Amino acid sequence: MKKRIFSFLLALVMVIGLVPATALTASAATMTTSEAGVAFIKEFEGFHDTAYWDNGQWTIGYGTTSTEGATITREEAEIAMQAHLQSLENAVNTFAGANSLTLSQAQFDALISFSYNCGNGWLSGSGKFRSAILNKTTGNDFLY
Repeated sequence: MKKRIFSFLLALVMVIGLVPATALTASAATMTTSEAGVAFIKEFEGFHDTAYWDNGQWTIGYGTTSTEGATITREEAEIAMQAHLQSLENAVNTFAGANSLTLSQAQFDALISFSYNCGNGWLSGSGKFRSAILNKTTGNDFLY
């Protein structure tokens, strides 16, 4: 649970604090996770070559789901991570496009990192995180 809270706080900081007002933006329909974003996720998740129990599921590699007793090489973990990232990128791009959001690369990476660690349930429904993103909330209002 501490891991998820930490990831959430890091994502919040990245979304609201690291993006200068003059940041370049790209079309949401074409965005992918930057090399820096991938490196951040890999560092945060760490590499595990044997499945371990984490938050109600078996996890392996760089935080992808697995089964009890499974093992994985770094190369296989990279492939699994990229497949999971692609799925999340598609979901975040669809969300951004449907809601006319223009994201900076850092904002996109932060949302991918958050979704990678905490899931992408925030993309639907009516939670506070989703509302804050849609309302383009910034600063202390976002943290609230």
